[in-house]
Amino acid sequence: MIIFGTVFSHKRIHKTTPVFLNHIMWNQIDHICVNEELRRTTEDVRAWRGADIASDHHLVVAKLKLKLKKH
Repeated sequence: MIIFGTVFSHKRIHKTTPVFLNHIMWNQIDHICVNEELRRTTEDVRAWRGADIASDHHLVVAKLKLKLKKH
């Protein structure tokens, strides 16, 4: 099992979630776990801000490159 979320190069705002206390602090709380079989198919992982959910988490989307087989 591999944890993706910071492996790919993106701006900090697309990898972290701001936590507002006395000052601004950035936490990495949104990740995707991928098993060994799908590790090489993972092309990108990114947190999308602006999803209309009542949470301190952001929507995390993974882009996979899969080959489908015919039977």
